Amino acid sequence: MLHSSQSRAQTEPIGAIVAIMALIVAIGIYGIYITDALSVTTDRSVEEPALEQVWNEIGTGGVFHAYEYADPDDLDGSDVSTEALPEGQSVLITVTTIDDDGEETLQATAHFASDGDHLSQSDSDGAPDDAGVDEKPAPVEIAPGEVRGGTLRVEVW
Repeated sequence: MLHSSQSRAQTEPIGAIVAIMALIVAIGIYGIYITDALSVTTDRSVEEPALEQVWNEIGTGGVFHAYEYADPDDLDGSDVSTEALPEGQSVLITVTTIDDDGEETLQATAHFASDGDHLSQSDSDGAPDDAGVDEKPAPVEIAPGEVRGGTLRVEVW
């Protein structure tokens, strides 16, 4: 009986070393995988957060009140703060609706230079072809009580 109690819960040294080595290799492979996975950059661009920030500033109660602007170019720095814009980049904001004839109608626009200054429509050359673009559907009130489906579009370059 004494002989069997001495061999209980013991293992061969070679088996223990192989098990430890396998564990070390597994942890190493996992570490390499995690390092590669975490170093991948995301494709999130500045347009998406800029769009959301702009909407938070111009949308009141979830609606853009276009009738408050006599001219589509009246949307300016008093409506959109420089904190909502990507730093060091030019931004063109447009709000459009589709009228009863199916034509797209510009309701509001604003162009901000890379330093955050508001540019008038006459000073704006528009966005270049390679500008980053993001847009979202937005309800637009074109007259008190008259809401149409619209689009908020932000172009950044």
